[in-house]
Amino acid sequence: MTASNILEFGPRKPKLDPIIYRAKIANYDVLANCNTPYGLRNKVLVTFEVEKPTETGFEMVSIRQSYLVSNHPGSMFDKLVFGVTGHPVGKRFDLNSLLGAEVMIQIKHNVTADGDTYDNVDSVWRESLDLTQGQI
Repeated sequence: MTASNILEFGPRKPKLDPIIYRAKIANYDVLANCNTPYGLRNKVLVTFEVEKPTETGFEMVSIRQSYLVSNHPGSMFDKLVFGVTGHPVGKRFDLNSLLGAEVMIQIKHNVTADGDTYDNVDSVWRESLDLTQGQI
């Protein structure tokens, strides 16, 4: 076996710094019957197009965040929906209503025992267009 047959991989590096970014919800996929600590459940994999600042402007970076489908108040999915729409999930929710939403996202890094670092969307909210809202 020659050295060219061997592939070595270093630890996974994050795409983004753990700060707040402007983003747009570009897509979603529903993953059915995923193994979770709660048994087989559905998940929604949301794709965010993130504006990453550069020295010359911005570059668009795609990241994906998985949400366990739940309408329980306080669930990560409910927080996503509330952050985007201003309303809780309720009994029925149209995922298409998330598409194209311009939001702010807070990135948090999770590091595995192997040293892999993952970008995670910690919170999502709509950017207020009126920056003086609520001020006197």
